[in-house]
Amino acid sequence: AWYITFNPKNGYYTFVNAATGAMLSCSDGQFRVVERTTAGQSERVQLLPSRNIYEKGSLQTSSYWLTINKTALKAADKLSVGASGFDASDGAARQRWLLLDEATMTELDGFCVAKKMSRFDAFLQDVRKALTTPYEAATDDAEESLLTLLSEVTEAKATYGVDDIENAQNNISSVFVEFLGGINPTDPNRPMDISFLIENRGFDEDGNYWTGGPTAVNHSCAEFYETVFNTSQTIKSSLPLGHYAVTLSAFQRPGNYQDAYADWAEGKSAVKAQLYAVAGSASEAVTIQNIWDGASEKRMNGTCTKYKGRYIPGNQTAAHSWFEAGYYANVLAITLSEPATLKIGLRSRKSDAQWWTCFDSFGLLYYGTHTPDLTGIDSLEVPIRRSALDAIYDLHGRRRATLQKGLNIVGEKKILW
Repeated sequence: AWYITFNPKNGYYTFVNAATGAMLSCSDGQFRVVERTTAGQSERVQLLPSRNIYEKGSLQTSSYWLTINKTALKAADKLSVGASGFDASDGAARQRWLLLDEATMTELDGFCVAKKMSRFDAFLQDVRKALTTPYEAATDDAEESLLTLLSEVTEAKATYGVDDIENAQNNISSVFVEFLGGINPTDPNRPMDISFLIENRGFDEDGNYWTGGPTAVNHSCAEFYETVFNTSQTIKSSLPLGHYAVTLSAFQRPGNYQDAYADWAEGKSAVKAQLYAVAGSASEAVTIQNIWDGASEKRMNGTCTKYKGRYIPGNQTAAHSWFEAGYYANVLAITLSEPATLKIGLRSRKSDAQWWTCFDSFGLLYYGTHTPDLTGIDSLEVPIRRSALDAIYDLHGRRRATLQKGLNIVGEKKILW
């Protein structure tokens, strides 16, 4: 908490820490607190209101740049601050601060707790759902510790604040990974869905938790446009040895829709985006689907592009519709020969005019000692269902956009048209 005082003679503010009495100061491009009785040049704070209104729940307020000698106070991460040259653009969100009294702070905290709790409840539900997967346990201890913790958290969570929720989720994730090391799914066609170990896997919290995060998130769909990229996340806990599959709903349009179609129809897709996973010495990658792999004969929600009698997504709203319908499913298998931290991500080392990559819903499946049968991924109860199995080929193996007269190969079937 800070006491904020305005000096009408010079137009500056001073910030005094309520607990220590020290003043906020900036010199040599660094912010710090100093023991002062009178504010000097380095303690004169200028408050500059943002053009945008900050809204959370019923709260509506301005945010402010805090500058001293043209140096702005900046959020470095969740628990620390730094300094940066003043940036007046709307994109400089880390330089803008909320000034709240106690009552407003309590209101905002209540809103944040409710929102965080909703996501935490979904996390707990996913953990319990994972435990319904048939498995063999090496010892009863592997189950007992996890079940006991889940019971304790369920009873206590009504009293939790934001930090309590985060600590509880981290604790459960850690204990669950220990549990995972002591079990093995019994059915090779029913892996354990452990996607809840991925933070913000559906991009409901914009690009938070993702290094090199997406340039835009709308309708829980992330995108990169006309840029190379590499967005990734490392799962906090070291995973046990075994077989895993990483899943992702994603496509790339390599150029405008006509050029992308021409290459795709000839079976020479220019897609460069890759779903990848790295764990210890293991490293795997797979090229994601071309936007034309999911071309539909039916129009869906959002802006759609129709070409050659089929529709493809034209914006993130439409991409969300395609993903929800189960199109553009990508899957990657990786085997850990020893316990290791797992890094998953999406990257593209090439981009050009009108190149568009859209993606949503990372997933993670644990097969234990069973080798994943990726041809069956389409039937799993995960955020993806359909891949390029609907692709059409002629008898010479050339890809076609629509059924042609004569014999066509669709998936594993021959169809006479």
